[in-house]
Amino acid sequence: EPLLDVGCGEGFYTANLGREAAGIDISTRALDAAAKRYPGQLWIAANADRFVPFADSSFGVVMSITARMNAPEFHRVLKPEGSLWLVVGDRYVANGGGYSQPGHIGKREREGGGFLRHV
Repeated sequence: EPLLDVGCGEGFYTANLGREAAGIDISTRALDAAAKRYPGQLWIAANADRFVPFADSSFGVVMSITARMNAPEFHRVLKPEGSLWLVVGDRYVANGGGYSQPGHIGKREREGGGFLRHV
């Protein structure tokens, strides 16, 4: 199944997962570096917070590593039995040891109509 890496940066994960993949990022500088390192992949410059520029049901996997969480768009481009892979930073780490606010992921879950689930 093809994979979409949202917020792919310089493309390390996109290119090294051993599957057909496309990367999307807002940074043209990062995508230029990705295209030079991994010329066999598809790299798209776009703001995934607003729109993911692919047809409905295009991907078996949508992956976002500490980047975008646009649940309606992820759901739209995923195939019906597709998988969403999210890696979100722990605010405990991000705050240098301060505890996170409860409900951070729960809020996203409600905004996405239940599409995002705790794993």
